[in-house]
Amino acid sequence: MESENLSNNEFEDRVAALLTALGFCVDQQGYKLKGAYPDGVAIFDGKYAIVYDCKNKKDFYPTEEDKRALYDYLMKEKLVNEDKEHFCAFIAKSFAGEKEEKNIFYFSVEDLLYLLYKKLILGPKFSLSPLKKILYEKMTVNKETIDNEWRNKCCLIIEY
Repeated sequence: MESENLSNNEFEDRVAALLTALGFCVDQQGYKLKGAYPDGVAIFDGKYAIVYDCKNKKDFYPTEEDKRALYDYLMKEKLVNEDKEHFCAFIAKSFAGEKEEKNIFYFSVEDLLYLLYKKLILGPKFSLSPLKKILYEKMTVNKETIDNEWRNKCCLIIEY
């Protein structure tokens, strides 16, 4: 995803594929639907939904208009799927500046790829469940958080 020549549509497709590989059930919307929709909704554990908007940029910093649009997508999604707990996020190649908005999550592609690496390392022990704590506690999503929340829970081998 580091290619500078990706179109916005290709970027959205790759983000949806990455989220699917992580174990989310992804409802990709964005350019695939006419009208104003989020780029997708990533659902996990059947009841948690992340409404996301992709930004095919490095050093992305959301404007107030970007934030308003994301909140609008979130509110509309809450009306459609009342049975889910909803959160919202921007997904970009990278972000610039401090993330001042605590109700919006910022997922860089690099961090999502690192989480995929963790999934490969943990194998069948991997679950998206630690994401619940991250969302509820409004934690910053980065490599350190991923390492802390997806600790390798290997069995201790005791020799006799």
